[in-house]
Amino acid sequence: VEYELEHQEDVNSSSDQSNTEKPPPAPPTVKVFPEVNKRIQVYWPLDKAWYTGTILGYNKLMNECHIRYDDGDYETLNL
Repeated sequence: VEYELEHQEDVNSSSDQSNTEKPPPAPPTVKVFPEVNKRIQVYWPLDKAWYTGTILGYNKLMNECHIRYDDGDYETLNL
């Protein structure tokens, strides 16, 4: 947000700039990996319900979380 505000001020302060200039590059994307042993809730739209569980592991290559739900079920999800 700060970057956009600073850029907006620069654009507004220079009245002689051409509209054909390229916009500044976007800030880099930060990828956050799920934490093992973190408690989560997963919403299932067909059931219209939230299910609570724990992340048991994370596969970075496949971008998959291994989850054990409180009711004992296990599942692998692409979060």
